[in-house]
Formats: sequence, C-alpha cells, structure tokens
Amino acid sequence: NSIEKHAKAEGNAPQQIRCIIERGNAKNYIEEGAFTKCLEEMKQFQQQTKDDVARSVATYMIGKLYLKYYQDDAFAINRRTNLGNYVPEDIAEWTSRIFIDTIRAYTLEALSNEKLKTTLAIDYEAILEKGEDSRIYCPTLYDLFLYDLLENRYEVENITTAEEREKFLTECVAFHANDKERDAYVKANLKLWHFQYEGKKDRSPYISKLEALLKEVKNDRSSILVRTALCEELKRDVSLESLPENSNLPQRLKDICEEGIKAFPKHKKINSLKVILDKLTHPVVHVSVENEKVHSSDKLRLKIGYANKERVQLKLYRLDVDFTYDYHCYYKNNMKEIRKDKNFPEQSLSY
Repeated sequence: NSIEKHAKAEGNAPQQIRCIIERGNAKNYIEEGAFTKCLEEMKQFQQQTKDDVARSVATYMIGKLYLKYYQDDAFAINRRTNLGNYVPEDIAEWTSRIFIDTIRAYTLEALSNEKLKTTLAIDYEAILEKGEDSRIYCPTLYDLFLYDLLENRYEVENITTAEEREKFLTECVAFHANDKERDAYVKANLKLWHFQYEGKKDRSPYISKLEALLKEVKNDRSSILVRTALCEELKRDVSLESLPENSNLPQRLKDICEEGIKAFPKHKKINSLKVILDKLTHPVVHVSVENEKVHSSDKLRLKIGYANKERVQLKLYRLDVDFTYDYHCYYKNNMKEIRKDKNFPEQSLSY
C-alpha cells in the first residue's frame, strides 16, 4: 500500500499499474473473485488517468487479463453454447466468442495510439519482463505490444486479421526506418517478410529482399539477423548431401556465415551462424534403399548421398534367411563374430 500511495503521489503510472497487477496475482491464491476485482481496478485506472500513454498501456493490460482468464478455463469456456449478440454481465457465463471479441477490441484500441511508437519501453520497466535483447529489438511500447500480440497471444488469428497484422508490421518498419541503430528496423523487416511469404511456393522474392537488406546493413551488427535468415531460407527444403558436385550453394552458405562471424565475433546471436557453419562442414553420409522389398533374383538399388567427404566406402552384407533371427537378436553384441562367419560374405564398394 505504501508503494502504491507513493506512486500515486508522484504520478508514477507504470508503478500504479504494477501494483494493481501484483495485488491481483497475490489475492488470486486466497480470495475467490480476485480476478474480477483486479480487472475492475485496471478499468478504473484506465478511465481516470490523464496520461494518454498510461491509458493505452492499461487498455492493453485489460486485454491481457481477459486473455489469461480465458486461457485458464479454455476447456470449459469453449464448450459453452453460442449466445449470439447477448453478453451476460457475469464473466463466468461468457462464451469463447465474447472473450475473443473483447480481447480484440482492447488490443486494437491500445495499438491505435501513435504515442506508443515514441515512448521507450524502458519507461515502463516496472511492468515488463525484460529479455536479454529487449532494449535493442523492442525499444518502444509499440514494438513490445506488437510482438507480444504476434508471438505470445493465444489464437492470434482470431484476435486480429491477416490484413491487420501485416499493417501493424508495415507501420513498425516505417517508423524504425530512420533509426540510428538498425536492430529494430531489421527485426521488423524480417518479421514482415516472414509473414508475407509464409506458405508461398515462390520464395525467390523473399531471398532477393534478404540479399538487398544484407547489402544495406552489411557493416552493422544487425546484419547477423539477416545472415541467419538468409542462410535458413537458402537451405530450406534442401538436402546438402544430395546436391550435385558442381553446386555452389554450400560455399555460398559458408561465405555468408564466415563473413558474419569474422565481422561480429562477440554478437549475442552469433551462435546461430556457428551452428549453420558447423552443419555445413560436418561430414555427412546418407544411404537409403530405393526398393526395400526384393526377391532373391532382384537387384538392390541404393541411393547414396554424402557431403564434406572426398571418398565413401560402403560395405554390403548378404543375410541368409535362416540367419535372420540371430542377426536381429545379436547384432549389437556379436557383429564382429558374424563378420568372421564364412556364411556371411561381405562386399565392399567405393564411391
């Protein structure tokens, strides 16, 4: 109570909002109906505050409180009969559609405030769970709320339309376009393009955009994000060991990774490139049987793929039918003895 009184006296809106949330969380364990009281307190603060940004923050938090209530009892709520346009006064009688519509209304109202784009998220650190890189990639309240909506909110596709999500991300790119530090701008672009090209067969325009962005921020630390996204896209649905010998893709991927690691070796996300590079240089051999069911007179067709190996030696063992049971039972422990058996001839082929 003393903290809240002090916050009110100073007009410290972030601390006031935190006090409401913390009190609700504490009472929720010992008092029935604590959630609705917390919700009413937040609504009262939202209506009474003269701070426009604080009002939007409270509005967003109200949406999150409704979301938490819905998630905690989703199984029962989703089984309730649709009530059409009727909205009961008792939240315990609400259907899933009412919850989604309510969450959507509060979310869109909060994000409509342009001042969120110029308000640093750190100003509201009292109510935030700070991530390691949150100040770099989510510098404003708009960033924070937008990514929370896109990444963490349950049934985000019901809360907002695809057109609205694309609009939000496009706006995020636009207002970060002239940032001195390019991290938030790059992240917003990557999020937007990932959204736009998700599920599309022709992804060459996406690759072209990534290449252009890498050229733009090549000497900036944010280039590590672009390099990682570009590598992931270039090797998407590609089996490196099945590539033809004259393919330049492996070398291209290596160049992208090595250039980034050399330029920014201490970047917090540099391990993403190191993992990709390790997979590119690690020896890989893949053998599959094209015709698994064969008769004694049939030819066995094998498909062999390998990468980062100059030469592969393949040993084939012919297994007699009478020996099959022993082979399956004792393979792990007795393979050496099996190989000595004259009835178990081996053939060695090199590629």
